[in-house]
Amino acid sequence: MRVRPVPSMRANADAGHSAAAHGWSQHIIPATQTAEEEARYLAHCVTIRTETAGKAPLG
Repeated sequence: MRVRPVPSMRANADAGHSAAAHGWSQHIIPATQTAEEEARYLAHCVTIRTETAGKAPLG
């Protein structure tokens, strides 16, 4: 899946703001996922946040 970089993500991170990484999509319901699916989607979300903001989310 290709993800279009969002310039504001990098600008917000450069300004000292942090971004949460709760999951990859709003339509995915964690309660219906296997542990492996949840881990895969969360890892994908963290990777994309790290690539677009230039640093990994904290927490």
